[in-house]
Amino acid sequence: DAVDQAKNADEINQAQADGITGINSIPKSNGTVDEQKKAATDAIDKAAGAAKDAINKDSSLTDAEKAAGNKAVDDAAAKAKEEINKAVNSDDINKAKENGLAEIGKAVPNSTLDKQKEDAKKSIDDAAAKAKDAINKDPKLTDEQKKAATDAIDKAASAAKDAVDQAKTPDEVNQAKENGLAEIGKVVPDSSLNKQKEDAKKEVDDAAAKAKDKIDKDPNLTDKQKEDAKKQVDDAAAKAKDEIDKAKTPDEVNKAKDKGTSDIDKQVPGNNTPGNSLEDQKKAAKDAIDKAASAAKDAINKDPKLTDEQKKAATDAIDKAASAAKDAVDKAKTPDEVNQAKENGLAEIGKVVPDSSLNKQKEDAKKEVDDAAAKAKDKIDKDPNLTDKQKEDAKKQVDDAAAKAKDEIDKAKTPDEVNKAKDKGTSDIDKQVPGNNNSGGNGNGGNTNPGNTNLTFDKILEDQKKAADKAIDDAVSAAKDKINKDPNLTDEQKAAANKAVDNAAAKAKDAISKAKTPEELKQILDNAIAEINKNIPSQGNNKPDAIEKRLNHNAYFYNKQGKRANLLVAKSGSIISTYGIEKINGREFYITDNGLYVAVNNVISNKRRLKRNAFVYNRYGKRVGITLLKKNSEVGTYGDPVKIKGIAYYIIGQNRYVKAANFAFVTVEANNTLADGVTANAEVHHNAYIYDENGNRLNKLVLKAGSRITTGESRTISGQKYVAIAEGQYLASDNVTGTGRKLKHKSYVYNQYGQRISRKALKKNSAIQTYGNAVNIQGSEYYAVGQNKFVKRSNFK
Repeated sequence: DAVDQAKNADEINQAQADGITGINSIPKSNGTVDEQKKAATDAIDKAAGAAKDAINKDSSLTDAEKAAGNKAVDDAAAKAKEEINKAVNSDDINKAKENGLAEIGKAVPNSTLDKQKEDAKKSIDDAAAKAKDAINKDPKLTDEQKKAATDAIDKAASAAKDAVDQAKTPDEVNQAKENGLAEIGKVVPDSSLNKQKEDAKKEVDDAAAKAKDKIDKDPNLTDKQKEDAKKQVDDAAAKAKDEIDKAKTPDEVNKAKDKGTSDIDKQVPGNNTPGNSLEDQKKAAKDAIDKAASAAKDAINKDPKLTDEQKKAATDAIDKAASAAKDAVDKAKTPDEVNQAKENGLAEIGKVVPDSSLNKQKEDAKKEVDDAAAKAKDKIDKDPNLTDKQKEDAKKQVDDAAAKAKDEIDKAKTPDEVNKAKDKGTSDIDKQVPGNNNSGGNGNGGNTNPGNTNLTFDKILEDQKKAADKAIDDAVSAAKDKINKDPNLTDEQKAAANKAVDNAAAKAKDAISKAKTPEELKQILDNAIAEINKNIPSQGNNKPDAIEKRLNHNAYFYNKQGKRANLLVAKSGSIISTYGIEKINGREFYITDNGLYVAVNNVISNKRRLKRNAFVYNRYGKRVGITLLKKNSEVGTYGDPVKIKGIAYYIIGQNRYVKAANFAFVTVEANNTLADGVTANAEVHHNAYIYDENGNRLNKLVLKAGSRITTGESRTISGQKYVAIAEGQYLASDNVTGTGRKLKHKSYVYNQYGQRISRKALKKNSAIQTYGNAVNIQGSEYYAVGQNKFVKRSNFK
């Protein structure tokens, strides 16, 4: 209108300028109302998480005061989010958010906020001291430059601490601290940081040289063991220096250096690993000689082509060779001499065995290999969970393993070598049978892939060994954390306990590397973790040693009154630590960590009588084989009945179910009554592990998809995003908030049985939120997109 009313060029230009100014003065949009509500809700959750974290870390508060403070925070957060959801415009959303943040701040006791501020200011002072130390040690800076830089650091630290003092909520305290640390880091010249990095890498090199010297001087190690250990030292040193190079602040340099030197120290074998004492090595060598002699005599005595006189002469010669070999072992003075004496003895024993005896033994061994292959292929053919393609692939792997085993048997030159080739061959054949030991990822939506044809079982065992090594590292980290935080221990006691933990871990890893089957590996791991935990002093409490139990049915967590203590569900297959059994309201419960209880019938079966013959089914409701469980027989069942496609079943074993209607009586014991104050603000959409603040698995529990949680702070560890669910407990964020993915063509949604939910398809290029890793349902890969809702992985870009 103003342009239309203008009478000359100047007035037109002025009208145009005024219009642009007016347009630019319109506030910028912060997204749709829904997006603004989500951002506001996230801010409330973040503030509530920080507030509760500060309360729980306040040592001046009693447990009752902490509980009251946490409840006040939860109430304030819930009310704020309710107001945010009611809001209809940006102003109302912002007002509800700001009011909520203020109320959350009020719920935090003054003592808690003061303590958090003290800790934050200490972190700032520590960072400033490290930064100034790096600057003052930099030879490239003049005194004036050093003074200017240290003055700037003091100024940044002072401003950061002022901001901390002015903060009114725990979230504001954290933000002020992080901003301050970033500003201090900016002041440090590149030359100072580079000098600090050079010094740190020199410390790493010195630690590596010291470690290798200690390895070289260890009389209980063979040359091969020494070389292997020194290579591990070099690898740890290289990794440490790489992390030092990546560091962006003096504090990060120090952390990388300290971790690196610690990792280097761990590579130095103790007195128990990887080489035993010389006496232990001699005993092992003599045992090997006795075993070879026994195998040789067995081959001779089974040879029908030899007379009794020939058999006696040969066995006498074997005894003589074995005796001479063991004498040589006893006289050996070094590990290498022990090994040489053993190898010479084995060779002499092998020479005694006639060709006819060895050939007969080889024929028998190859027949055992053929029998093992036939048994394996029969098991594969009868597995109802495998597709025809998976069966063919698995049987081919069996044939390959059998052929390789027989080739090794043919190459063997002694009875002992024949036995070893046969044993390894039958073991390798057994590994090709798809079973329930396939390695898993971070939860799998309740499904396992029974026949993973993309991996050989050797590879799977290798992956399981890596996972076992990580579990040992996690156990060591947790054990040392408890030891170092125990105020009742002296420094000497802590050092001794930490050393004992390291020795137990090193011994465990050596055993893990030698494991030949998943079952053996599991036993080694369980024993090792128990050994590591034995080295944690009792800290004055009379709590009994934990006994690990495997859940055979999904389980709730209860409180002392028998009410649900939270909205979490532990997935079947989880391992829980138990400390005895207690009866609550007439029902038996295991006592577990954190004062929680789990029903015993989720672990131990109850006997139920069948009132009619019954088939057995798998998790998809498909009949397994044609075997009938007979009427009136007693069958062990776990927990309450579960629903599969709307029909009630009892769990009778891993992936095995019987219809509840076939039993004489059906009982439901689970109590769904919630304890007072139990709330949640988010849902776990994919089975999830629980991690500590360093991104290590905290326990062997798996939270089932559908569990409800209260989320706190978010953090990134080694590039992976996590969300807090309790103090020191985190879930991978992808299992909760998910990842946005686009569809490359129209797609249907399926249920947990692989059945299409609706005829309505999702459109091509739709943005879909997926949760966690892809899961396997009836041989196909799917992403979880909601509770019991899945879309095929291949449909995404």
